[in-house]
Amino acid sequence: MRGFVLCILMFAGALPLSSAHAASETEVKPMNRLAQIPTVSGRLFEKQDRIELTLWFDAPVDDPFYYHAPMGLALGYHFVESLSLGVRGDYWLSIERGPMSSPGNVPNPDVARPLFEGFGEIIWAPVYGKWSFLSKLFVHFDAHVKLGGGVVGSDDGQLSPLITGAVGQRYRIADWFVLSVEIRQRVMKLQRIADIEVGSGWEHFLSVGVGASFMLGGSDS
Repeated sequence: MRGFVLCILMFAGALPLSSAHAASETEVKPMNRLAQIPTVSGRLFEKQDRIELTLWFDAPVDDPFYYHAPMGLALGYHFVESLSLGVRGDYWLSIERGPMSSPGNVPNPDVARPLFEGFGEIIWAPVYGKWSFLSKLFVHFDAHVKLGGGVVGSDDGQLSPLITGAVGQRYRIADWFVLSVEIRQRVMKLQRIADIEVGSGWEHFLSVGVGASFMLGGSDS
C-alpha cells in the first residue's frame, strides 16, 4: 500500500515539471512574423492571348491656337505578356484659345486643326511590378512604350501622315478592367493658315492621356 501511494506522489510531482517544460518551449519558440504579412507574390495581371478594348481621352498641351480633347477607341491584342499590337481612332474636339491674328491677314483667321486620326502601333511592356498602400491594397501594373503611325485629317480637308509614340502605365483594377495613363507625342504636317506659309510644316502635339480598358478572352487569373 505504501508503495502504491509513493508511486502516485512521484507521478503528481512530475506533472508540474512537464507543464513547466512545455511552457518553456512555448515561450522560446520563435514567431514567424512573415506569415502575418499579406503576400504580394504572384503575377495577377496576365495579358497574353487577350484582347484589350480601351476608351481614350487625351489633352494636348502645346497648341497655341486651340484647346484640344481627342477622344477615341483602341483595340489591341497581346501576343505575349510584354508585346502587343493595337489600332486606334480618335475624333478631336477643339475650342479656340482666343482672338488670333497673322502677318498680312485680318484678325481671327481660319486656322486649320486636326479633326480625326487613325493609327496602328506596337506596344512593348518590359516592366511589370506592384505597389502597396499601407500593406492593405496591392495594385499590379506594367510600364510600356508605344510606337506607331497612321493618318490625320484636318477640318479644312487636309490629310497628313502621322507619326506617334508614347510612354505609359497600365494599372490592374480587376481581371477584366484596367486603367491607363500615358504621355504621347504626335507629329503631323499641317498648313495651319490657308494661302500663306506662316504656320506651315510639321506640327508637334504633346498630350497627356487616360484610358479605361476592358480585357476580353484568355484564361481567368
